[in-house]
Amino acid sequence: MIKQEINELSNFEWTCLLGAIRYFCNRKTITSATFPDSVISNCYRRLSLSQKQFIVRELKDIEVFGDPNIDNKYWQKFRSALNEGSHKEVELIDGSKIIIFEALGVLYPLKEYLQNPHRETFIQKKNIK
Repeated sequence: MIKQEINELSNFEWTCLLGAIRYFCNRKTITSATFPDSVISNCYRRLSLSQKQFIVRELKDIEVFGDPNIDNKYWQKFRSALNEGSHKEVELIDGSKIIIFEALGVLYPLKEYLQNPHRETFIQKKNIK
């Protein structure tokens, strides 16, 4: 297997991404609801820690994103996943350890979210030691 070097976003890509986040975060369209998952799938690995922190700060004062019944969940998960300072390592009852993040009272396994952001995969509290 050839190891691929991952390049950070160029200044232009970063500017476009940030502009798109600002534009879509409070829209009430299907694009708004699916945009956070697209960013995770296409850009997460290329974002630096400081860029993730910047996005989290940009979104921190927004309590409800777009339509509260549609868009909000996806944006809350997105913001929490980017906020690496809020991630926690937990031990599951099977003895394995995973990194989780919380959004809207739900615990999400970070690895699974990053691999498949469009899937609703969560960890029940009863499965954590």
